[in-house]
Amino acid sequence: MSKARAARIQENTYGFKVKIYQLTDDQKIDPHSFLTQLHNQEWKIIYLKRLNALRQSLSMLIAINLKFPFDKSLHRMHILA
Repeated sequence: MSKARAARIQENTYGFKVKIYQLTDDQKIDPHSFLTQLHNQEWKIIYLKRLNALRQSLSMLIAINLKFPFDKSLHRMHILA
């Protein structure tokens, strides 16, 4: 999947972001196997972790209660003026 996309891009560097739920829920892929495969293909993996999960959860609850449109694929709220 990612190797084929990277091959189409004729650059030395290619990157993407993926969230665990995208692998498990949307693609039905085992995250451990997916990351192991990338590692074996010599991909460089950068792991980011949100330090303030409470703040993220409160932000989501406020957005849901205020009924801001939310794009799950981008994880961004779109505030309509």
